[in-house]
Amino acid sequence: MPARAASTLSDRECEVLLLIGDGLDNRAIASRLKISEHTVKTHVTRILLSLGLGSRLQAGLAVHALRCECAEQRHKKKVSLQVNPLSATIPNVRRAQQVQAHNLTRTDEGGVLMPVTQEASRTVRFAHMTAGERVPAATYTLPERITREWAWGSATGAGVRVCVIDSGIEPGNGEVGPLSGAFAVERTRDEEHTTYAMVPDELGDVAGHGTACAGIIRRLAPDVQLTSVRILGPNLGCDGDVLVEALRWAVAERFDVINLSLSTRRAAFKSDLHDIADAAYFAKVLIVASAHNSPVDSFPWRFSSVVSVGSHTSSDPAYLEVNPNPPVEFFASGVRVTVPRPGGGNAIVSGNSFATPHVAGYLARIRQAHPDLPMAQVKHVLTALCDNLI
Repeated sequence: MPARAASTLSDRECEVLLLIGDGLDNRAIASRLKISEHTVKTHVTRILLSLGLGSRLQAGLAVHALRCECAEQRHKKKVSLQVNPLSATIPNVRRAQQVQAHNLTRTDEGGVLMPVTQEASRTVRFAHMTAGERVPAATYTLPERITREWAWGSATGAGVRVCVIDSGIEPGNGEVGPLSGAFAVERTRDEEHTTYAMVPDELGDVAGHGTACAGIIRRLAPDVQLTSVRILGPNLGCDGDVLVEALRWAVAERFDVINLSLSTRRAAFKSDLHDIADAAYFAKVLIVASAHNSPVDSFPWRFSSVVSVGSHTSSDPAYLEVNPNPPVEFFASGVRVTVPRPGGGNAIVSGNSFATPHVAGYLARIRQAHPDLPMAQVKHVLTALCDNLI
């Protein structure tokens, strides 16, 4: 976006545009500028129309281009990136809004992770699985083939901070190893508002789902620093506003990788989740999100600013596929995956929930080897490593 295009904006619209470029969502911008969220939304609409842009993501990229242009003219201005703290207050949501984990084991067997012998003989079918397509490598215009040796080599995830937002993680589980932290979202309500705070988690894993995902990540990236954020209950569901606040906190804490083996179908939370995902994109925080097991729209996996994951049927954890027909971008092992169980032992589980931590583990290794790669380049590298390129 040339500087002359921005000259059509008012001073306030320019302020809002710069804050969009720094990854702030509407609530954070309203707080920074001391104006209402409604006013912010009005400014955002006018900005997009004035500049001929189609989304906040495009606006953020335009700010980046403008700053580069201004830097060449020695007039660059800097605005520090901040995201609202978790203690933000928002109006009450009238109805419970469900977030669901994307595993079939819970759906079919009443919430119990089944022993190996029960799951092994089942035929597993769910949405957003690979069609087995082979993809010409030239489709992605790679100048030369990127190898796994270059992408992560001997990297083990050392120093990389991974946040698992899920049902909690069992502390001391032998296959998960030590945790760097364990938190839960505490929600308090009065007659007018709901307030959120992040508190130490004393329950651990209430359903087994988070421990399973953490075990997969640890298996592929053994030296990552794992942090648990518990939002799901024993039935593997929670209210959508709790997901929003947990993800907002994780992005503000600048985790390198955030594993989300869950989503919400409630459109009421789409805008907030979209803004947070964009903020993560610009902050180089990699959100790895599971596609739904059913052919439905849910969020945030459908956003282009996250890494979306579905399943293939190969048992090889190293086998990855790129999807030539998004919105699901990548496929990883998600059928009959061996995972740790709380209390010890293993289960065999299926679902996109368990494909997602495979990709999260590999991204942690890429992040260790190449800590400064922005999201677009990380996706490019992951695509180049996929085994269905021909």
